[in-house]
Amino acid sequence: MGNDTANALPRCQIERLQRFTEEVDHCRRNEPPPLSAKETCALAYDPSEGSDDEEPYVDKFADTTLVGFWADTLCVPLVPKELRTDQIGKMRQIYQDASCVLVVDRWVQEIALAGGIAEKFARLYLSNWQHRLWTCQEGVFAQNLYFQF
Repeated sequence: MGNDTANALPRCQIERLQRFTEEVDHCRRNEPPPLSAKETCALAYDPSEGSDDEEPYVDKFADTTLVGFWADTLCVPLVPKELRTDQIGKMRQIYQDASCVLVVDRWVQEIALAGGIAEKFARLYLSNWQHRLWTCQEGVFAQNLYFQF
């Protein structure tokens, strides 16, 4: 997943990455996914506080925000070269500061989550991700490393 000509990805890929990121975040917090903004509004409305014509009350502290993610393709500028070089130089810090790093490798994703440990290990060991120097920092410096199966 990359783009040699622009800091862009197809919308469907960005949405897919967002979904993966949110799934990891929910697993890490060990709680159910947050309600949608619409569901939160419906639950937060207290009819005793006003008439049906008023806007529903929305809890200011409700967890309705998206979980952010970093994707090199989107976040490392292609030009100017000096800015690109500077950003690449900060990659170690980016991975160290991340709450978690999610590895998305097409070949690894072909394995079912319920697949056997031997198959998972073999796929991870032989994957493109494992053998690219660029991605070595992700695995070495990540506080929490996850793989998308």
